[in-house]
Amino acid sequence: MRELAVRSGGALERMLVGATDHIGVAMGKALGLQRVRLIIPWPGYEHLEWTAPINLFTSSGPLTRGQLAAHLALAFQSFIVKSSTHAPTSNVGSWRIAVGGGNLASTTGISFERLVLFALWNVCDDVWMAEVFVDRR
Repeated sequence: MRELAVRSGGALERMLVGATDHIGVAMGKALGLQRVRLIIPWPGYEHLEWTAPINLFTSSGPLTRGQLAAHLALAFQSFIVKSSTHAPTSNVGSWRIAVGGGNLASTTGISFERLVLFALWNVCDDVWMAEVFVDRR
């Protein structure tokens, strides 16, 4: 996800298939929505009730797939930073967030740099949830 958060629009176009596809209309069309909510129910950190609003339209038109990916990455980055200052509610083992958000070399928990965006799911109405992979290499 780090690459999604720091790359320019042109670089995202080369990284993502369909990066310029206008998907904002399709995401909100069924319910006539202008904005959706991303929830991040991370194991052990559910008590934070993390949500991030995502506008489906920009000043230049509907959100593109690349813009959505960047928004998701920034939301996860904010979540990791915030949750790293909170204790988990249970023994989360391998799901623990690295202290201070960590870095790639962190061995004490999951850092933002280890997250890979895999999919995005509409769970109910305007609520969406991202499926992420943790690269443990």
